[in-house]
Amino acid sequence: MNKRTLEVLSVISNISKDGESAVIESSDFFDAIPDLKANELDEIIKELAVTECITLRYHKDDDYCLTTLPKGKIIAENDLRIKKGSKKELHSSYLNVDIDYKRIGRISFGAGFLGAFIAGIILLGVYFILEIAV
Repeated sequence: MNKRTLEVLSVISNISKDGESAVIESSDFFDAIPDLKANELDEIIKELAVTECITLRYHKDDDYCLTTLPKGKIIAENDLRIKKGSKKELHSSYLNVDIDYKRIGRISFGAGFLGAFIAGIILLGVYFILEIAV
């Protein structure tokens, strides 16, 4: 992520608190980042939306309704910490999440097998109860 994108993300993150949507005027971006152009702002916001750092609710004229997602919040906080001189990054493990599909498959298979086994035992118990009662 380039410097310009991080600056736009930090502006959005500062205005959109606690994952709430915020209507931000383009003038707010231009005040915070003096040499930013309108078409460049549109491209950066699209890029942030595609990379799932923000959610773009709507864009009308000079107004943007944006929400900072957790990934975007983490990136903005890490950038702020680096600017302040802290070398420790915050929540870096959340940025790259690996999914172990084989483990999920094994657990699902085991749970399904165990459920079927228990259902079979219950069915066998009901069968014997009905045989004794009749």
